[in-house]
Amino acid sequence: MEKKNKVWNSLEIAKLIVGIAMPISIASFGVITNMTLQESNHNFSLNKIIITKRAEIYEQIGEKLNNIYCYIEEVGEYKDMTPETILKYRRYLNTKMHSHKAFWSPETFDLYLNYMDREAFALWQGEVTDARIKDDPGQKRSLSSWQEDWNNRFTGMESPTHKQSYELLLNSIANDLGIDNSR
Repeated sequence: MEKKNKVWNSLEIAKLIVGIAMPISIASFGVITNMTLQESNHNFSLNKIIITKRAEIYEQIGEKLNNIYCYIEEVGEYKDMTPETILKYRRYLNTKMHSHKAFWSPETFDLYLNYMDREAFALWQGEVTDARIKDDPGQKRSLSSWQEDWNNRFTGMESPTHKQSYELLLNSIANDLGIDNSR
């Protein structure tokens, strides 16, 4: 009989342990889940703030960036622009992008630098000399507003990868803004 009683006590102890462990496990699971949800909500809120700021920055730079592209490609309203305007846009964009670098992904910022410093403009023309537009003035010279001294604002040759570089930059910006650009 004594043996049977001992087994029964072990069973009771096991039931007691399970009875205590189960609520503790459920409570622990609840606490961990709650912490994870709070962190997820914080990350979601932070991402929303960053995307909103990026959209705000893009509102300020998008048109000027597009105007540089249109001027070099001689599309859109390029006839209404001058080399001075384009160089002014470049300075404006560099100020905005560099001062807001932390808001853009490293890929977007690198693509921006590639587009501006390698595809659209030639840098290091001298200490007090502006960058030059990587383009042949081409049909821009036939405009009635053309001034001969503008010829020195151009390198004489457009980059063969200008369009592709611009598209890569726009796709990366769209990605940073959470826009699915996979069409």
